[in-house]
Amino acid sequence: MNATTCPTPSPLNDEAFISAFEDLSLSPELFDHKGHMRICWLYLNRYSLDIALQRTCDGIQSYATSLGATDKFDYPLTAAFVRIMSQRVDADTTANWATFLDQNKDLVDDAKGVIRQYDATLVK
Repeated sequence: MNATTCPTPSPLNDEAFISAFEDLSLSPELFDHKGHMRICWLYLNRYSLDIALQRTCDGIQSYATSLGATDKFDYPLTAAFVRIMSQRVDADTTANWATFLDQNKDLVDDAKGVIRQYDATLVK
C-alpha cells in the first residue's frame, strides 16, 4: 500500500468506530474522507444497500450538523458514493478494510471523479 491508500490508523475498532459515529462523539480527526468510506464500508458489510444507504447518509448529515458543518453534506453525492461502494463491496472477496482501500485507490484519491464516470441514475 502507498501512503495515499494506507488506512488512517485508528485507535478504535469497528464497533467502537460505529458507536462513536452514531452517538456523534467520534473525533473529527477520525472522520476524514477515509472515515466516511469506513463507515459506509462497515454498514455495507452489515446491512442491505437500502439500510446502509439510509444509515450512511442520515449519519453523515447528523454528524456534520453536530459539528456545525451543515453546508458540507451533499445527499445526492453521498448517496451516489454509497451505491458505487456497494458495487465494489459486492465484488470484493475479502472482508478486510485495508485490502478494500488498496484495491479501490480511485475511491480514495478521486471520489468525485469516479462518481462523474458512473451513470447519472446513481446520482439522484
